[in-house]
Amino acid sequence: MKIKPWDRYVIKKFFEIFAILATLFSIWVAFFPISDETRKNSGIVFLSVCVAIFVAVLIFANLTQKIELKIRNTKIIVRVGDIWESSGKKVIPMNEYYDTENLGIISERSLHGQFIERYKDKEKELYEHIVQTLSSRNIKGAALKRSKGKNIRYDLGTICEYEGFLLLAYTSFDKDNMANLYGDKCPRCYANMWHEIDIHNNGESISMPVLGTGKTRFDKDYKPQELLEMLLFTFRMSGVNLERRATLNIIVHETMAKDINFLRLKNFSDRG
Repeated sequence: MKIKPWDRYVIKKFFEIFAILATLFSIWVAFFPISDETRKNSGIVFLSVCVAIFVAVLIFANLTQKIELKIRNTKIIVRVGDIWESSGKKVIPMNEYYDTENLGIISERSLHGQFIERYKDKEKELYEHIVQTLSSRNIKGAALKRSKGKNIRYDLGTICEYEGFLLLAYTSFDKDNMANLYGDKCPRCYANMWHEIDIHNNGESISMPVLGTGKTRFDKDYKPQELLEMLLFTFRMSGVNLERRATLNIIVHETMAKDINFLRLKNFSDRG
């Protein structure tokens, strides 16, 4: 059970329902003539109903796999699903070099690796498109002593659009080709990313995974819940508003569903 009985959001929802029931029960007992025996039995029934409702709320919280939020004018849906089957433009995290070949340095199970596999027959066209599209962008310079992969680095948070995909420069690679977001790279990456998404959405919905749940190394060991909340927090701080008809879909992979408390995400919504 991922959500425990003492979870504050479970307790909050229960007391919202309890307050209504308690008010109705108090009115019934106070204003309708009933015998002491009936009053006693009613109290037992009321307590039994409260216990049943608490159990129902707890079960509902643990089974919930989708929640809708609103931050400013943007509708956000967080749900369990498959990013490849999601609607709208899809954000695919890659490294700062936009490597388009898997030379043993990119996990085949990562979204970056899966994207490369999908476009392996168009690798040359894909990379030429990236270089041409980003030719006027702020390039960080050539890599030093990189034996595998591409040699041009781009600022973290940079996005290149390709056939409905928003290819995101999400991680730095060290000399051992280990993906990381150490130090101030993380906040700068997210701030830049939201600005780029605002530019590229063009009124269309955006679907993105919970970033950082792969082999990305941070300064601390973030849990999936924390990484998801980081997305929502940085979106709020960015000040970005998507078009009214556009939705931001954050897709939670089914393997992570057991680790996500969807009800807790309501804390980020303007509607509470």
